[in-house]
Amino acid sequence: MGELRADAVNGAATTTPPARSVHVVMPGDVADPSAPSGGNVYDLRVCRDLPRLGWQVHPHAV
Repeated sequence: MGELRADAVNGAATTTPPARSVHVVMPGDVADPSAPSGGNVYDLRVCRDLPRLGWQVHPHAV
């Protein structure tokens, strides 16, 4: 039995997709305006935008 059909028969169908999660390791000074870099800007933008697409973002500054 196909997955979609099995869910419908079993009543397990859900309209919410599973949460996706990502851990992002960034430099400790990633948000420091006195030390800008293209990588820092990119990291911050990714962390800002992924939740809008259904991702859970866990930033880690090291």
